[in-house]
Amino acid sequence: MKIIFLDIDGVLNSDAFFAGNHDLVKQFYKDNEYDSDNIDFLVKRQMMDIDFEKLNILKNVIYETESQVVIISSWKKLNIFPYIMDELIRLGIPIIGYTIDNGSNRGSGIREYLMENQVDQYVVLDDDIFDDYEEDIINKLVKTSFYDGGLEEKHVKELIRKLK
Repeated sequence: MKIIFLDIDGVLNSDAFFAGNHDLVKQFYKDNEYDSDNIDFLVKRQMMDIDFEKLNILKNVIYETESQVVIISSWKKLNIFPYIMDELIRLGIPIIGYTIDNGSNRGSGIREYLMENQVDQYVVLDDDIFDDYEEDIINKLVKTSFYDGGLEEKHVKELIRKLK
């Protein structure tokens, strides 16, 4: 089994994406009444924070490497996270789970997942390096940048190389 441990912010979006998406988000709030109990509203709004160009790059890597995805993002703390996972799966991302950690010990969550599951190859796709990202994880890290475009074509070769 090949796994991509996936962060979302700074990977599937970037500061430039948010700047360009600002008017769409404003329009969404104008067209829809905010309702914190309306799951559809909340999911649609959260999904507006995903750049579908980045999502397509990820899908191509997944297809090329026959990988599956485990979420490591802080998005897993959101109450609507199960619905977000369902939506990402519907969009073609083969999510098979998520790590259990408190957000600041992301490396521990990854290592625990690896111990509990049979994983042949893996990469960590993240825009941050956490304090507990020790050498084992850093060697598998493909680091993106929130301020430099998130996941881009320049990351694809490294992702594929690390997963094959």
